[in-house]
Amino acid sequence: MLNVKSVEDVFRILTQEFSEYSLETETVPLLEAAGRVLAREIVAEEHIPAFDRSTVDGYAVISRDTSAACEANPAQLLKGPPVEMGSRPAMNLTPGMACYIPTGGQLPPGADGVVMVEQSDDYGDEYIYLRAAAAPGAHIIFAGDDMKKGELLFRCGKQIRPADLGVLAALGVDRVPVKRTLKAGIVVTGDEIVPIDQLPTGSQVRDINSYVLYGLLKAYHVEAVMYGIIGDSCEAIETIARKALKENDLLLISGGSSAGEKDETAKVIDRLGKPGVLVHGIAVKPGKPTIIGRCGAKAVLGLPGHPASALTIATIFVTALLEAMMGRERTRNLRLRARIRENYPSNSGREEYVPAALCRDKHEVWADVLPGTSGQIGFMSRADGYIHIRREQEGLMQGDCAEVLLAPGAGYDV
Repeated sequence: MLNVKSVEDVFRILTQEFSEYSLETETVPLLEAAGRVLAREIVAEEHIPAFDRSTVDGYAVISRDTSAACEANPAQLLKGPPVEMGSRPAMNLTPGMACYIPTGGQLPPGADGVVMVEQSDDYGDEYIYLRAAAAPGAHIIFAGDDMKKGELLFRCGKQIRPADLGVLAALGVDRVPVKRTLKAGIVVTGDEIVPIDQLPTGSQVRDINSYVLYGLLKAYHVEAVMYGIIGDSCEAIETIARKALKENDLLLISGGSSAGEKDETAKVIDRLGKPGVLVHGIAVKPGKPTIIGRCGAKAVLGLPGHPASALTIATIFVTALLEAMMGRERTRNLRLRARIRENYPSNSGREEYVPAALCRDKHEVWADVLPGTSGQIGFMSRADGYIHIRREQEGLMQGDCAEVLLAPGAGYDV
């Protein structure tokens, strides 16, 4: 008999049991930091930009010298030495002067505004004629406008994105303190499972879940190790599971999680270490017999053997486990609201996650339920996400708006 937990209870258990998991800190080159999780906070040690600079090609001015400038009455200002890119200005700007400045050039001391070059006339004499006024601060980005010295930029646990590499590069950070990459073992069980290079006979099927789980783990920047296919023998599963758990931070076991005669995963988890099984049964469809255990400090999950169920459960719960163990800022996957294209009945009494394809029609996102069963995989490759139906709901009607959990790496552009 399964002691079924709610989805929210399971999320709480994952956070409670695994958020203190210890991962060593290592320092990696900036170019290798994308996707990694910061091991400490990052504080700006200097102003960015380090100096006041122009955002346009134009003329640096003292704003009050241009206050009356217009098309009919341009301001006539003495031309000073032009600002050179990458060099300090040659002189301070004094009243009655203007100097050419390129985009990104350093503002000369004394200047407090810039007039765009399109609003100037140069007749080849010693003056420049400006047909527009510059308000104080016009077309200037001031020192520290982007990042201020002492500003907290990133907290410990942030996953580094491409833009973050740019922030670190701007600060001159060439090596980044990150948490060690998690390692996860994958074990697939079942007498009917054969390797993918083998032609199935009778009721045999090729191993799908090893590759599905490997792909999901890699998408989360986890080092994944496949330990092969094990028959429905408690002793054989325990032997390989013990080896895999010793060599990894967590272990995913596919198959053997339901309450049938040959379903051995719960027994194995209890034998691998204390406290053993924490959850055996979640009020979710698909994947009700999912198992979550802790053996020592490490996590062991028993996932459904059916491919669609295994991938759905991994998307919901394995990703939450990874975030807890990495100490990563919680994202709980990206979600959006979409309208349902057709009626979908649901009275299972469980939270249901329904694979769906997404498309945009004018200003709204629509979700099309993808027909398929838990034992199939083809329709899952067309899924951009999962329509989330709460356990108290009795399905959805055409046109209803529902929450959709986006699949990792989904190609839909929201």
